[in-house]
Amino acid sequence: MTSQQEFDWVQFSKPNEKAYCGQRLEFDLSILNRNSEKRSFHVKLRADFTQKDQDLSWEFLSFGPLNRKSTAAETQPILLSPKGENSMEKRFEVEGNLRREFQMVLEAPRGAYSGDSISMNLVVSSDDGSEKMDFPVRVEITPVIIVVRTNVGKEFEVSQNLINADRRDYEERMETYPLAQKEIISVLSPYELKGYLYMEVMHPDRIALIAKKMRNFKGIIDPEKGFVNPGELVRYFEQKPSVTGIQLGDFVELTKGPFKGEKARIMSIDQEKDEVTVQFVESAMLIPVKVNAEDIRILDSGKS
Repeated sequence: MTSQQEFDWVQFSKPNEKAYCGQRLEFDLSILNRNSEKRSFHVKLRADFTQKDQDLSWEFLSFGPLNRKSTAAETQPILLSPKGENSMEKRFEVEGNLRREFQMVLEAPRGAYSGDSISMNLVVSSDDGSEKMDFPVRVEITPVIIVVRTNVGKEFEVSQNLINADRRDYEERMETYPLAQKEIISVLSPYELKGYLYMEVMHPDRIALIAKKMRNFKGIIDPEKGFVNPGELVRYFEQKPSVTGIQLGDFVELTKGPFKGEKARIMSIDQEKDEVTVQFVESAMLIPVKVNAEDIRILDSGKS
């Protein structure tokens, strides 16, 4: 989300402080000429960089007024980088007692690394020197979480194949590009999620290339629809009681302890202790036994 900074003559909406590789960031500037006569204003931007690859550029795709078609000069990309240009300057006029609104579009480098950042200082001032305001802006590159589609039942297989393919790709690129890093940071394949898995990556566009012709890999969900918010994955890490899903009358098999392999029916469930009481069905032992809910496997639902 952007943050809005407002003063009586200038308003500025900062872009997101975090961005992924190739993301386009929009931030708006609005200037009010409080005088009755036309005046000129300057917008100056200077950037400093923290990034592993000094050749990568942050690209200003446009700087133009809202509510009208931008000119060719306004849409001419400006490349900002440690080895190239690190500043930009625009001058424009505002009619008396009127406000002009502008939009800037900045694109993050597609080949950037986690932690790379650009720190910009935006200075807005009137030519007569009566008004001036500074706006600091910092954007840091972060990984993103994508959704990978697989054939149902092949989620874990695909996750392992992707990790192996990523390692091979990394080793090949290291021969010609010493700054190369693995693309896949982490993988989450929840048991209850069929046909999909989550993957934390730096460059989403490279995953399809790494997985080219891979069996059971069905592609990734279109990133244009948005990446996964990490908060959405918390539910997969929450510990659930072992009794969840167990019902009275369920036909089960004991998987641990002295009764391992015995078949039984669920007679009662203790939610607080995470225990169940079972009655053996293929044994001479008729006394109900309490066992840990983790030590059973459901063979047939009591409903059926």
